[in-house]
Amino acid sequence: MTARYVGSTTITLEAETDTQTFEVTVEPTSDLYPEPEIEFGETKEALIERMGQPDEEEDDVIAYYNYSENVMMLMVLFDEEGLVEDYGLILDPSFEEELGTFLGERYMFVQEEEDIKIYINALTLEEASLIVGSQAYEDEGTSFIMSLYTSYGSEPVEMSAGVKAILKAYRNRK
Repeated sequence: MTARYVGSTTITLEAETDTQTFEVTVEPTSDLYPEPEIEFGETKEALIERMGQPDEEEDDVIAYYNYSENVMMLMVLFDEEGLVEDYGLILDPSFEEELGTFLGERYMFVQEEEDIKIYINALTLEEASLIVGSQAYEDEGTSFIMSLYTSYGSEPVEMSAGVKAILKAYRNRK
């Protein structure tokens, strides 16, 4: 038997009068980045209190530069009520293949649509509560890949004026 996803489970084997229980843990082959501990619906103020002052801030988005060794920027997008709606990680394009491995170990690949690879956090769409998409971008001479986390059933994310301003600020600081 081959494990498919990172995580732990308990396996119970029964044979007549004997029962054995085993804990099985599947370790990842890729540790590209620590997945952010961000809750959809969390307030902007609570997130900033927990994570610290962001490097950039607009009404609908905040950004933390150098979130991890391989993540150039973590962006958190908020709805009109100031609640977390989506979050994305910006990585160098050289990590595109490893990002596929990283996400594939943690999520179920669903499809590739318009150059966006789509994953879910369950074995079926009916059970999914999270969609993770990855896509390569070229924006005003800057190339990057983005891993975007959104709750299942949300509308697709458009690049708002705030997101564009954050990306421009990031480009300008280089």
